[in-house]
Amino acid sequence: DYMSEKPQELTPQPMAVGVVQNLEEDKLATSQAIYYAMKQIANFKSLKYALEHALPVYDRDIIRFAYDVVTDNNSDLPEPSGRSVDKAEKWLKTP
Repeated sequence: DYMSEKPQELTPQPMAVGVVQNLEEDKLATSQAIYYAMKQIANFKSLKYALEHALPVYDRDIIRFAYDVVTDNNSDLPEPSGRSVDKAEKWLKTP
């Protein structure tokens, strides 16, 4: 066997491996994070609270995105406004 007989002649080489994400799982994870964010907004929870209490599988960037959209980029407030809560509740009730 060449590899065991002449290991000094072998030179490690970098190698790239292509990885394909499972898009269906990715879509599901995104929708779970958005649903979680909407529930938190509807319950008057701040973005900080939502991020601290989110399950590890929820994408934090998606949660931030949902908060930014629903709160009109005012996600740094101590709690969502009544208008934001109404928007989240409406979203949650939409079939």
